[in-house]
Amino acid sequence: QVGHPQAIAISQVAVGISAYAEGRWKVSWDRAQHAETILRERCTGVTWELDTTHIYSLRGLFYLGEIAEIRLRLHLPRPDAGAPDAREAAQLATLARAP
Repeated sequence: QVGHPQAIAISQVAVGISAYAEGRWKVSWDRAQHAETILRERCTGVTWELDTTHIYSLRGLFYLGEIAEIRLRLHLPRPDAGAPDAREAAQLATLARAP
């Protein structure tokens, strides 16, 4: 019981990684989210820890079938939205045809 935020977060990541290895995707995702909250709110200089947390968080979401949530977290466009360049080209073509 050290009570050190980084140690607590790392232990949560470890539990999440173990759950991931056992195929317990929801537990893996939950522990990653808990660890991320601690790391962001109470720690500094923890880039590696956050990166590791994100990897297992996204993997858990993938196996849970939460592809839309992954897209949101990675700031990817919806598949039906078209590529940003295609939308921009369509807007420009519309503007070019305007009187």
